[in-house]
Amino acid sequence: MFATTYQHDVNRVYRWGYLAVRFLFEKHPEAVNSLLEAGRTGKFEQWANLVKNYGNQYDHAFAQWLTTLDSTGGGEPPRPDPEPQPEPEPEHPDVTTLSLGQTVTISGQAYSEHLYQIDLNRAATALTFSIAGQGNADLYVAKDRQAHYYDFDATEWNQTSHETVTLNDVEPGRYTLSVTGRGDFSDVTVNVTAKGQVEPEPTPEPEKPAGTDDLRPTQLNVASPNSVNVYQRRYLYADVPAGATKAQVWVMADGDAGDLSIFAAEDYWPTQAQNQAASDVPGSNQYIEVDLRDQQRLHLLLAGDGSRSQTDVRVYFR
Repeated sequence: MFATTYQHDVNRVYRWGYLAVRFLFEKHPEAVNSLLEAGRTGKFEQWANLVKNYGNQYDHAFAQWLTTLDSTGGGEPPRPDPEPQPEPEPEHPDVTTLSLGQTVTISGQAYSEHLYQIDLNRAATALTFSIAGQGNADLYVAKDRQAHYYDFDATEWNQTSHETVTLNDVEPGRYTLSVTGRGDFSDVTVNVTAKGQVEPEPTPEPEKPAGTDDLRPTQLNVASPNSVNVYQRRYLYADVPAGATKAQVWVMADGDAGDLSIFAAEDYWPTQAQNQAASDVPGSNQYIEVDLRDQQRLHLLLAGDGSRSQTDVRVYFR
């Protein structure tokens, strides 16, 4: 009975497991105290040996105790449903929401637990969770439910606080992580990054009628002039070089351009309502700066008032 797991049947897990624990509480409370002491102090190998020894030592006494219960009718535990349904996981008010590339620093004692979640809006080729710091903290990861040290999909635990878990070919959804102290730990950084996210590019038009914009995304040459025609909107992008922390974009149109605005974002195509940076003052000459958050691409939207403009666009990274 002490070797039961949740892979066993309902009778063994609930009814026989209940009786085995009740037997120890009633007949051998000193064994319960020994198990509690080993578990609470992290001596898991000692705990496992105690359970194995108790199973052999008290096997005959347990069988006799069962006949006593049967004669008195007092041995029936509460009956679970034939197929117990998992209860909805309660909300955890202490769960911290992270964003890609964000880093938090934590400290804690042995057996303390820090919980986090991150919502991935687009599929990615890899999603990496990492911790690094002093002491001994362990990292656990799960999808669509809160990860804990006792319930997780992936982990990489060792005797340090330097651990990394990478999930490959991940779908959009909520991913969670738990940082749990195997011992005391301090100055541990927690970070989540993604690679190879699919770009939600605008659907290209099969043909470009005269007097309308080419809506196919156009790649810009960095630190060089880029000449584009704009009526109402154009989508542009530039790959961010490694180590860049800031982007600078100049837009210079001819004299008959009318009003022309520019909007920027790193990990999505910007709009006039949703963007990371914008310059929409009256006129056709605009300038913006974008503080980069370690993304791979800078997305731009040029929005005009309908007047055709031959526009010079220049982007620099530093």
